[in-house]
Order: sequence, then C-alpha cells, then structure tokens
Amino acid sequence: MNPARLTCLVPLAALLVGCGPSRKTERMLDEVTHGEIAKAEATAVDLYGDDADEALVRHMEIGLVRHLGGDLEGSLKELDAAAPLVDERRKTSVLDAVGTAIVNDRIGAFQGRAYEHTQVDYYRVLDHLLLAQRLESLWTPPRVLWPKGPAPTPIVSSLEASDHRQRAIIAARRMTINQLKETEDANPGRRYDDDPFARLLAAAAVATLPPSERTETDEQFAAAMLTRALATYQRQAKDLTAANTPFRYEAAAEPALARTLYLRHLLRYDPEEAQRQLEARQMTAAQVRLPPGTGSVLVLHHAGFVARPEPLQIGIGAVGFASPKGATCVSWGQVVFVVEGPGSEIANNWVALPIPGDAVQTLLAPGGAAVIGFELPAHRPDVRAPAPARVTVGTTTLDSEVLCDLDAYARATLLDAQPRLLLRTLLRVVAKQAVVAGGSRVIRDQNNPTANLLGFAVNLVGSVAMTATESADLRAWNTLPDRVEGALLDLPAGSHAVTVTTSTGPCDLGQVRVVPGRLTVVALRSPDTMRSP
Repeated sequence: MNPARLTCLVPLAALLVGCGPSRKTERMLDEVTHGEIAKAEATAVDLYGDDADEALVRHMEIGLVRHLGGDLEGSLKELDAAAPLVDERRKTSVLDAVGTAIVNDRIGAFQGRAYEHTQVDYYRVLDHLLLAQRLESLWTPPRVLWPKGPAPTPIVSSLEASDHRQRAIIAARRMTINQLKETEDANPGRRYDDDPFARLLAAAAVATLPPSERTETDEQFAAAMLTRALATYQRQAKDLTAANTPFRYEAAAEPALARTLYLRHLLRYDPEEAQRQLEARQMTAAQVRLPPGTGSVLVLHHAGFVARPEPLQIGIGAVGFASPKGATCVSWGQVVFVVEGPGSEIANNWVALPIPGDAVQTLLAPGGAAVIGFELPAHRPDVRAPAPARVTVGTTTLDSEVLCDLDAYARATLLDAQPRLLLRTLLRVVAKQAVVAGGSRVIRDQNNPTANLLGFAVNLVGSVAMTATESADLRAWNTLPDRVEGALLDLPAGSHAVTVTTSTGPCDLGQVRVVPGRLTVVALRSPDTMRSP
C-alpha cells in the first residue's frame, strides 16, 4: 500500500473542543486558595449557571465553598439540596445513558461519581458536628481556611446543639448504610466500592454525643462502622497498591487512629470481643482506654485539591504521517492513534487490533482525507504527597496520618472507567464518520472531477464538524481535598490551644474545650498543601 495515499485519517487536535482545563475552574480554585470565598462562590455560579443538568455539581461546589468560608448553615442548604439529586442520578434511566452515548458524553445531566456522592453526606455530617460544637462553645475556629481564610460567619441556626448532633447521626447513617451499600452493589470489580474514612467519621459522630444521649442503637452503629472501616482499610491497601498501579495510595492498612477508636469503643461496648482483638494485636487495654477525667480531640486536616480531569486528546491517523513531538502513538494495523495530554501513556496498554488500511480508507475517508479525533478525561501523573501535618497541644506533638486518600479514589475510578469510555467513544466516532463518508461516496459516485472534489470537501468538512462535537466530559467536584489526615489526642478536661503544622507552616486553631468522655472534632483545610501539579 502506498503510504502517500494513506493520508486518509489526519489527526488535528487543535480542532477538539476544550483543549485545556476550564479557566473558570482554575479561577475558582485559585480564589478558594486565597480565601476569596465570595468570589469563589460567584465563579461557581458563573461556571455552572442555572442549568438543571449542572444542578448536582453546582450544589456540591457551592456547598463546599461555603463550608470553607465558615458559613456552615449556607453549606448545609446547598448539600441538603444535593442529597436528593444524588439519589436521582443513581436511578438514571437506561434511555438517558444511551442518548448520552450516541451524542456526546458531555451532553446530559452530571451524574457524579460514587466517591463524590459519599462526600455530600460526609460534609453534611461535618457541618452539623461543627455547628453543634460552636453552639456549645467547644470549638470556634479563629478562621476556617488557612492561611488566608476568613473568620467563621456568625451562627444563625434555629436548632439546638443536640438537634445538630442528631442530624449528624442521621446523615452518617444515610452515608454508610444507604450510599456505601449502593456503591458496593453498583461497582463490582471496581477498586473503589467503599470508604473506610466515611465509616470512621460516622462512628466519631456517635462519640461526640454526651453519654446520656447515646442509645443502644447508636452504640451498635458505631461498632459496626468501626469494624467495617478496619476491614476496608486493609482491603484498599491491597487493591489500590497493586503492581503497575499508576498512582499512589497514601493510607495505611490499619491506621493507628482507626485502631484506637475501634478498640476503645469495644472496651466499652463489647469487652469480650475487645479482649480478643487486643490479644490478636498483642496490646493491652491500658494502651487504648481513655483515662478517667479526660476527653479526646480528633484533628482533621483536609489538604490540597483532588486531581481534576483534563482532556486526553486522541487523533486517528494512518501509517505514513509524521507524529506530533512528544505524543504517544499506538498502531492498530495500518491505523495509528495519536494520544496527547495528561496520562497519554495509557495508550500503551490498549489492545492492538489488525485493522486493514484499505478498509478504513473505504469506510471512513473516501477521497483521501478526514479529520478524526476525540477526547477522554484523564488525570495528570501522580506525585508523592507532602509529609502529614503535625499537631501540637502544649508541649505534646503528634504526627497525623492519612485517613482518606480522595485523590487515589478519583484516579482509580477514572482509570477503571476509561476502557468502557474509550470503546463507547470510539464506536460513536466511527459511526458518525461513517455517515459523513457515506454522503461523500454518494457524491463521488457521479465519477467526474467536480464530484470527486466536492466529495473530498464534504468528507473533510464533515469530519472536522464531527470531531468538534467530541469533547471530554470534564465535570467533577473540583474543590474536594486531595486527602484527609487525622490525629487523635487524649486531653484532660478544660481548654487547650491547638496548633497544626503543615508543609507550609504552623496554623493556630485556637482553644478547644475538652469534656470528659466525649470527642471533639476540629477541622482544618489548607489548600496550599497539594500533591497534584
């Protein structure tokens, strides 16, 4: 076959729609980083508008932006609106999914991913816990978003602290009993099908209750959540660190903090099982039991931003053309895929198919030219996270540990979905181009110079228009943190000054009032501590 003749499929990435990350998304994240909360919310509104298809992601983004600004009531308003949309999106009809596949993945309502769905309820739980603690004067942060964040907004809640605590428990039950169960059922064989940290926070919500408010059902719930959390941590440490996994999973197989909460709860709730678990770990009750007259402070450091999807540009060419510098090229017979963008090396794992060049020429590019390309969402290559933050109370300093690696969940979820996305998109592109080529052949069948030239132009222009419709769906909850780190401190009753030192320096969290036998949750977000470039 003559290579000069095989100019049938010419990659032209410049014609692809959305050839870089959204500038509005970048602006929103930059505004969050610099504590410009009002601007960040306005940018989120501008980014998603009032389109019903964007309602879920709009509520997610604005809800978290308000949380970071200390407006916990405003955050709950948005996240409460997002919760039923999560349920609705999980029940999307088959017809909607098929319609999206035929036209473009970007068309249609934002569905969200399983790990994002869980985070809606996670932040609802956290908002209610923090509101209850502010109403009780247990902890009011000097500012919410360090180092440039605003002071928390005044509390305007019409609820009592006990009401917020109970609503936190209700949201925790929904998150773990409903959402995570649905995720497990819907994601067989996927690496993300559970969230041990969500279960850990659900148990912690029970520990924040005064002992007089805890029911037997609450205690059973906490025990089940902690047991499942430890099992899931162990499984994820295996599944998300397997050989050739192209990202880092930062959480341990059994975080010390999770183990302490688990054993401590068992000592109170099921002493016999506690003794068995202590013996299995060669530990004693004295090592984990909360000393009399003391309470605990759980310091949560939400760090950085989760990796956001960017367009992986794929052009289809034929043997004989010059490949772009720095692109990954994969040959299937005499057809070449040119892949450019973050994570382009994924193309090296594609299964090669023996595709005859003549067949492709006849089917897709009669007349000798077509511009065919499409996009898939992808993430930039992963890099190691900074060392976890250190927590200081008085003269005591404790290293925190990674409890939730959202970045790994995002990467694993997208990687697991990419083969299906690639196949569906490729079939859609070929079907569109076959229609364009069919029209070209009808014109060329007149077999005269004018018809040949017109057929050539129809196929070329049609393929350009078809390619321009194939933009990747880059919608995601971009203000989520990269990871959540935690430290558990046992402190005597009274007020204590807490300082958290991240890779960018120390942060004063103000005074925390410790109540014997109860847990107080302290939450910090430092957007400057980032893993993903």
